[in-house]
Amino acid sequence: MDRCIGVINGRNNENKFGGLCKHRSVYMLPFAARYRLVDFTISNMVNNGIRSVALYTGKKMRSTMDHIGNGNPWDLNRRINGLFLFPPILENDYGFYTGDIHQFHSTETFFEHAKEKYVFVCNPEILAKVDLNDAFKYFLETDADFTLIYKKQEDAKGDFINNDKMILDKDGNLKSMET
Repeated sequence: MDRCIGVINGRNNENKFGGLCKHRSVYMLPFAARYRLVDFTISNMVNNGIRSVALYTGKKMRSTMDHIGNGNPWDLNRRINGLFLFPPILENDYGFYTGDIHQFHSTETFFEHAKEKYVFVCNPEILAKVDLNDAFKYFLETDADFTLIYKKQEDAKGDFINNDKMILDKDGNLKSMET
């Protein structure tokens, strides 16, 4: 996966967690005292060969900068490639853009100048151990424009409230995407 840029998109979903996210993004929530949720995402990328990681910090970036630093724990503190932190972009005097496209567009030159040909975008709020090399191999073999990694989960009772969902038909084809 050395041909991929890892992109960690720090969405602003803090309202789901109340006081826990008063001063930090969701991906900066502590896990086992020493770690943060984003640590698992970065480690998974680095352990699968991604050497260039871009992190979109969201509005609450102080705790991110304090914890991530220069990327040294993941060997991402280098002159070429490494860790890139992107602060949020302002929409106007009243708030921030809320969509991913605005963030990616604001850093378009970063992607244009990158030597890597592919982009792997990941949500740091989801903890999962995934063999990204297998997923990347599948992506290349199918000559797809994009590949989505997901977990099949039944939700007959409607327990997964306020989560992104894909609705598939009996043949596994996408019917709809919703929250």
